[in-house]
Amino acid sequence: MENQVVVAESDKQGLSFLESNQADLIIVEQPLLELGAANFITQVKLIPGHEQTPVVVIAASKDNEAKEQVRSAGGAGWLVQPLQPQQFIRMLEGFKARKAKMESETKS
Repeated sequence: MENQVVVAESDKQGLSFLESNQADLIIVEQPLLELGAANFITQVKLIPGHEQTPVVVIAASKDNEAKEQVRSAGGAGWLVQPLQPQQFIRMLEGFKARKAKMESETKS
């Protein structure tokens, strides 16, 4: 299976892309979001087909209030910069395992 990475230059460009394309995972940098992370995630979850798409926020700090807002909006993860490669890889493997489990349950 081939992996493809798509980079959007703005919130609006990312949301527009998602309206006509599927994504297995969305990773956003909190400081670069005009809408804010929680609002962006809320908008993603309103796009048909993306209700269950995991959205991970990369942030500059451990802002607990913002982290809780992201979680409440349906965010799947919060990573603080600088990213720890092993932590990031474990997170990706977890998403892959959950997706495989959901797909196998759907086929049953």
